Amino acid sequence: MPNPPFSFLVQDIYQESPNAKRYSFDYGLTPFEFYPGQFSVLTLPSSTTPQTAAITLACSPLRRQNFEFVVVRTGDFGTKFYDTVQIGDLVPMQAPAGKFHLEIFDPRPILFIAYDYCVTGTRAFWQYHQDVQMSKDFVFVHPYRGHGQALFKNEFESTSSSNRKYVPLELPANPEVMLNPNFLSQAIQSLPDSLIYLTGEGKDVMNLKKTLESLGKNPQSIRTERWS
Repeated sequence: MPNPPFSFLVQDIYQESPNAKRYSFDYGLTPFEFYPGQFSVLTLPSSTTPQTAAITLACSPLRRQNFEFVVVRTGDFGTKFYDTVQIGDLVPMQAPAGKFHLEIFDPRPILFIAYDYCVTGTRAFWQYHQDVQMSKDFVFVHPYRGHGQALFKNEFESTSSSNRKYVPLELPANPEVMLNPNFLSQAIQSLPDSLIYLTGEGKDVMNLKKTLESLGKNPQSIRTERWS
């Protein structure tokens, strides 16, 4: 595997939830560019055998003071990164990539549904929508299973506006509980002709996509990102 073209120092680390940390990096003079929703493949620092994972950028690319990732303490890579990476560590990473990103020039309103902690891409969309004062509507539906899973809930609530709406939905702390189809039907009826983005663990995303299609939503207007 070729060496990653970028390496950045961890400038700050923030505890965002009991099992999620936000890692902040300074851009400096490096041309690190991305679209909201894209990911970078990070390499675990100081690993004997290089360990990598695709991690979604958690910020608007227009906020040039720093860029951020969130790592959840789950899986082999996530657990090791969460437990070992400290401020001042040098993290190798690939150039941002990925087809799941904000389609900036698409005029359709946005309906974004993201489960639990899988909201880092949503945050990048949200901040960008705020930064450029987009006129099109953006509705973010956030089903979460327990308070510890409601990543960035306070930020979304405090930065909502007339055309950027946050809809948090606390579900029972049971991974088998899904969004009610009646609620989904009302959501798509309230935002007709919307472009829909879905993120979450694999089972959550596939269930959402199947339900939306059964409610008559065109598959061509649905974008998905599965975390597993």
